[in-house]
Amino acid sequence: ILLGANTPTAFAQDLLVSSMDNGIRRYDGTTGASKGDFVSPGSGGLNGPTGFVFGPDGNLYVSSIYTGSVKRYNGVTGAYIDEFVPEGSGGGIEPYELVFGPDGNLYVANGGDFGDAGVKRFNGTTGAFIDEFIPDLVYTSGIEFGPDGRLYVTDGGAVRRYSGTTGAFIDTIAPEDPPGVPSVPTVAKFGPDGNLYVNYFYGHRIQRFNVVTGADMGTFVPGGSGGLFWVYNIAFGPDHNLYAVERYAHAVNRYDGVTGAPLGAFASGIPGEVLC
Repeated sequence: ILLGANTPTAFAQDLLVSSMDNGIRRYDGTTGASKGDFVSPGSGGLNGPTGFVFGPDGNLYVSSIYTGSVKRYNGVTGAYIDEFVPEGSGGGIEPYELVFGPDGNLYVANGGDFGDAGVKRFNGTTGAFIDEFIPDLVYTSGIEFGPDGRLYVTDGGAVRRYSGTTGAFIDTIAPEDPPGVPSVPTVAKFGPDGNLYVNYFYGHRIQRFNVVTGADMGTFVPGGSGGLFWVYNIAFGPDHNLYAVERYAHAVNRYDGVTGAPLGAFASGIPGEVLC
């Protein structure tokens, strides 16, 4: 899911969403009305688009989890360009979230089924493998560079903070829940207030953390609120509100970015299980 500041000017007021029909759809960022396919289902062999990001070149880079690759699409037309990170590169990847770092390189959250879980780094221009930036993790699904330049990694039931330049471990921001509480955070995103919002897929909630003090600020959106149940991904829009991807309800719901109060379904009727 991408909105506003995370997209080129042409998409500044639009919402992009991927689903298990292997396409990426575009919605009006004000009304939620469908604008059709941006990337057609299966284009370029896309299979399981679990993450995507616009690169410094203005093109769209998409995780294709079932081909173990990252595919590149024209950032204006959505036309397939090439396989930017081919299958097997760097020992193989199970790609989830993607992000371009301050160094201009591409960082991939590697789930682990096609190699060691962690964060792998690829040249942002050529796609060539550089290194395992953060190796030996448990199961990595989310990555986000914070305003402090550090890398926040959602992995194995927790969100941990690492140096954005060396990959060295710093501390744990959102600790694992007690045994027997299958919360499983999938992603963590910074809000306009500078706090970190963590989505708990099995915990059915969105939690807020102060990254300066490390304090748990409590549940921002509780389970059931506005239909929140199986949320897979979240993002803040240019309106500073929070958008949550409901995987099995085929919808994106919107919440007040200050209070967490539900504002209703924003986009609905999305074909297939909604991924991000």
